[in-house]
Amino acid sequence: MNVSLATARIVFAAWVLAVYGVAVVYMGGLSFEPVKDEAQFWKQIIAFVEIWPPSIEDLRNYNEPMTPVSFLIWAGLEHVHGLGVAPARLLSILIGLAVLAWVGLREPSPGAGRFTPIFAALALLAYPYWIPMSVLLYTDLPAAVFVMLGCYFYRRDQHLAGALFFALGIATRQYMVVFPAALVAHEGLRGLRGNAIEWKRLVPYAVSAVTLLGWIAFFGGVGPADGLAEWPRHQNALDSMSLAYSLYFLAAVGAYFVLPEWVIDRVGGQPKLELDRVAILAWGVLVIAFLIDTPSYASEIGPLNRTVAYLLSYTGSADLIRPFVMFTFASATVIRFVRFDLATWLVLANTCLMAFMWSPWEKYCMPLLGALWLLKSMGALDAASDARDDGATVVA
Repeated sequence: MNVSLATARIVFAAWVLAVYGVAVVYMGGLSFEPVKDEAQFWKQIIAFVEIWPPSIEDLRNYNEPMTPVSFLIWAGLEHVHGLGVAPARLLSILIGLAVLAWVGLREPSPGAGRFTPIFAALALLAYPYWIPMSVLLYTDLPAAVFVMLGCYFYRRDQHLAGALFFALGIATRQYMVVFPAALVAHEGLRGLRGNAIEWKRLVPYAVSAVTLLGWIAFFGGVGPADGLAEWPRHQNALDSMSLAYSLYFLAAVGAYFVLPEWVIDRVGGQPKLELDRVAILAWGVLVIAFLIDTPSYASEIGPLNRTVAYLLSYTGSADLIRPFVMFTFASATVIRFVRFDLATWLVLANTCLMAFMWSPWEKYCMPLLGALWLLKSMGALDAASDARDDGATVVA
């Protein structure tokens, strides 16, 4: 490609701004009434504004099942300016733009394609929930940003900062605990492989993961009692397990990360998806899992599921073929992430988590995809990076 990096960055920035502009125009601006889950979130924000600052008892029990940091940020801003939902949505847009710039405009890492960061950011932008979650007031964007910052500082060996951001992620949505837990597992496995355990790399993340227990003690449960009573599906999901949800999650990661990453690496001359004995063994386990609990949902569930159903609708056998398509995407994910490096543990932890969610909602992929595309843009997912994990890990 003869396009200069500077020109590519200008085109990238213009494209991103155009996409957000079209989204805002499509929605009729930023002052429309809160929609879908945003309505309940805004109601909680206003409830905090009316009692600002909320007391300890107010924070212990409110009408949402998740931890309160994002609500407190938005409520604090609304308390200051009192201009309603539009400025909060504008802030969400600015955060979304900043994240895409952070991923896409960084210097390419040595050995990676010079356009890899830009492609990584565009792939994140193409994820179906990125624009909605970074325009509307959902808690997913703040949670994703916190865990991305946690992963960033982990890779820079600034572990106190990394642990702090993971703790903030947990204080935004409880299930962000899987990210520091994955880092602890990664560091522990390095020790089992014969490397000396570096406690400065392990203890901070263990502490950040344990902050979840502090929130459980604070609430007297996994979330505020009134919030869990209002939305019992979250509590009920923890009392059951759906293997199919995890398998659909693997398919979604295959569609939203593994496939575009393979294309990016092909452009950069670095194809992946190497098949070895461990990958074949993992693939065999996946086959058994699909036979036990095949993810097969109504055609209106999930962007990936809906897209596959639509594309197969002319075949006359969509319901029969669709599970095989999901299996193909999930297979790509398993083969890509079977190396037991940092990314493996991130994917594995999130996959296990999905078995206890209330729905196979692809929105829950957002924090993981944000972390993976950031790490990709940093050059932290290539083979050289895996080798460096046996020693100090510092990425600018």
